Amino acid sequence: MASGPKSTINNYSTPGTAPGGYFGYPSPPTSNSSTNSPSTQRPGFTLHYGPPARPEQPLRPTTPTDRREQSAPPEDVTYRPVSRNSNKSSDRRTRSRDRASHDYDGRRRRPGSQDELLRQEQPRSQCFGRQIDAGNLSLTTNEQEVMAVDFDSDMIVALYRNKETDAARIVCAVDHVGSWISDQRGGGPSQGSIKVIALTIKRESKYILNLMRSKHLWARLVFSDFENMVLFFNTFLALRSHSPSQDGPVTISRSEKFLGGEVLKWDACVYYNDDIYRLHLLQDDETRTVRIAAVIEVGKQEYDNMTIWTAFLHEKMAERHEWFRQESAKVILQRLPVYHFSTIFQPRNYGEFPLQFLNSHDATRFIEEIDDLSRSIKRYMR
Repeated sequence: MASGPKSTINNYSTPGTAPGGYFGYPSPPTSNSSTNSPSTQRPGFTLHYGPPARPEQPLRPTTPTDRREQSAPPEDVTYRPVSRNSNKSSDRRTRSRDRASHDYDGRRRRPGSQDELLRQEQPRSQCFGRQIDAGNLSLTTNEQEVMAVDFDSDMIVALYRNKETDAARIVCAVDHVGSWISDQRGGGPSQGSIKVIALTIKRESKYILNLMRSKHLWARLVFSDFENMVLFFNTFLALRSHSPSQDGPVTISRSEKFLGGEVLKWDACVYYNDDIYRLHLLQDDETRTVRIAAVIEVGKQEYDNMTIWTAFLHEKMAERHEWFRQESAKVILQRLPVYHFSTIFQPRNYGEFPLQFLNSHDATRFIEEIDDLSRSIKRYMR
């Protein structure tokens, strides 16, 4: 796949190398994940979290570098700059454009600042939220770092979750030479923070996710690859779905639960610990990446269609040796890292990963679909 601007998750760029118990990463066979998984407000569907962030290692920006020449920009990226009109007409459309020129917190943006940014040839990661001093972040000892991603533009994005209340927040940290839009930049690191429940997430293009507050862009995240983008997307949704709200359970629309640009090639039911889930076989249109994902079946209220684990198959499909076998209604995948977002599902080991279908016919169909996609990928790679 084409390379992109730098982004790594918890500095573990190779799947399967993260310590056991980290959200979204496989657990080694000897780990006791229950010791690092505090209970949540809703028994039966709890998230799998990592250990709390170490205070001696706070968020720090990376060494400033210009990565614009290291990779080509994503294809077919289209941005719609905010329109402005200097005339103070009472026309309704003019007033609408004037309102759109404000940030979500009501501050007036410097003319041309965000427009110029969005028109850049090379998309770069940006945070447009309210800037705060690095010393005013006020993280408590109850807040655990779930995921930290190092992006281009000298920006680090981290997701935190309060182990007592389940409240989640996102933090953006960027060096003084980074890309914060502010009248007063200062000489030290800048940070911004907001509750995850206040944002929505949507894929904009190949490796880009947008975080929106209402109709305003809060952050644009440019990932280096499809896999890291998928892991961040699902981790964000899992944290958001469990965050407490004064209005009751958080509602996530069906369209938001699925990453845009993927095609559902095939699906069937599988079961794990006597619960039935829907297995999706997905292929991304732009990157040709293939993955499987287990989602909660319709009928589980706010958790309908939420992804509980995913695994990427495209690299295995390019291999010549066999990496799966069928045993009646079971398909056993070998040496396949599985990334999970819930303690409902905890993989036993790295060696073999069983998919238990409801019948042997579905298992055979799954093998046939994998074979067809494997041939397609091998032709694509020639």
